[in-house]
Amino acid sequence: MLEKSASIDVAKMLGRKEKVVKQNNDGIAFLLKKNKVAFFHGRGSFAGRVEGGYEIRVGEEVLVGRHVIVATGSTARALPGAPFDEQRILSNDGALAIGAVRRSSA
Repeated sequence: MLEKSASIDVAKMLGRKEKVVKQNNDGIAFLLKKNKVAFFHGRGSFAGRVEGGYEIRVGEEVLVGRHVIVATGSTARALPGAPFDEQRILSNDGALAIGAVRRSSA
């Protein structure tokens, strides 16, 4: 019986990941535009309730909206005593951008 070792084409995997991310982002942008939803990117905060909805501050801009969707994103948290170095201990961003799979030291 021949034993084959598994292999991975990291460049192909990363290319596919980038394509899927772009498709998802473009699809969401299309749906927002189609449904007349205004999109603002940046750090925002609710400033208060006003007639007609809510006052939102996004950077220097002040917006008023009756319906507001907050998409917060994410931030990776390292374990105590094991900070991300993106070499041996990877965050999710580091894992998704890895250029090559390390050989096992076992």
